[in-house]
Amino acid sequence: MDERRKELARLIRSLIGEAHVTTEPELKIDDLNGALLAKPGSSEEVAECLNICAELNAAVVPAGLMTWLDCGNPVNRADVVLGLERFSRIV
Repeated sequence: MDERRKELARLIRSLIGEAHVTTEPELKIDDLNGALLAKPGSSEEVAECLNICAELNAAVVPAGLMTWLDCGNPVNRADVVLGLERFSRIV
């Protein structure tokens, strides 16, 4: 894992907790793998994750409940996948 990716993982872990971040998950999106999987638990955590990703120029893929990842336009980069499975209800 390169230094930028390590820093990205460290910052997101410090925000949402170790248990909610997976490095090198068994996840494939449009033949890309190796993305960091982050599962924030609130809209504030989502916003902060996005701020961190913007600062480090990381490409973000919103994943909802991790379904339909192979639909839509193909992605060129997937540095961070934001899974929203910890949300019980999104308003």
